[in-house]
Amino acid sequence: MIVFVDHDALQPDQIEINAVMVDPVLYAKKNGMKLIPGIEFSCEIQVEDVHIVVFL
Repeated sequence: MIVFVDHDALQPDQIEINAVMVDPVLYAKKNGMKLIPGIEFSCEIQVEDVHIVVFL
């Protein structure tokens, strides 16, 4: 299983692999992995920064 997130950005619908655009979830499945898309929300509170990770 692979989970990847980026600050305040959704996973792209297509990624380039060997000059070919592919769906990352289907590509992972084809290669024996499960990819769980997510997003990391950056939040500022009075004490310090908080990062909330959400799996889609």
